Amino acid sequence: MSDRMYDLIAPKTAAVASAEGRQASRSELLESRERDYPPGSPPSVNRAILSILNTWPSEQEAPELINHLGSLTPEQKQLFYSLLFDDVEYRDADSHAVGPGLPADVDEKRWSDLLERFTPTTDSREFVGLSDKGRQVGRLLVPTGEPPAYLAGAAPFRQEFDARRREVKERTAEIQRRGREQNSGAESGQPRQPPRRQGGT
Repeated sequence: MSDRMYDLIAPKTAAVASAEGRQASRSELLESRERDYPPGSPPSVNRAILSILNTWPSEQEAPELINHLGSLTPEQKQLFYSLLFDDVEYRDADSHAVGPGLPADVDEKRWSDLLERFTPTTDSREFVGLSDKGRQVGRLLVPTGEPPAYLAGAAPFRQEFDARRREVKERTAEIQRRGREQNSGAESGQPRQPPRRQGGT
C-alpha cells in the first residue's frame, strides 16, 4: 500500500476503531481500500457543510443543542464524536477520493437522531453518518477560537470531543508511521530488524 493510501485511509480506520472504543490494528489498515468507504462529495458540498460546522450556533439555538447533546448516553456521544471527526476530516480538500461515513453496523443502543444511514452507490452497501441535526449539534464543538459566553454549558462536551479528536489523530499518526516503515522495509528488500533489548546480553 502506498504512502498516499496510508494517508487517505488511516484517519478513517482510526475513526472506525475509536467509534467502537478500541485501538485500530495494522491488519485493518492493510485490508482497507478506497472502495470500502463512501466516495467523496463534490467540493461545493464539502465547502457548504464545513461552513455550517465551523459557525457557532446563535444564542437562541444554543440551549436546545446543548440539551440534546447532554441527553445522549456515553456510548452515543462516543459514536457521535467519532462521526463528527470523520465528517470534518473527509470533507477536507485533500481527502476527495473518500467521503465521510463509517460502516453501518451500529448497535441500537448507540443510535440517536444525530445519525443517519445512507447508501451512496448502487451496490447497496450502507454507511452511517451525521444527520442534519447531528451537524447542527456539531456546531457546538467544531469551530475554533474562543466560543461565545452563552456556550459555556457546552464546554465539557468540547473537552470530550477535543480529547477524542487528539486520540484519533494520534492513532492515525501511529498507523501511518508503521505503514511507512513497512513500505520502506519492503522497498529496500531488507527484513525489518527486531527492536534491540535493553540491559540484556
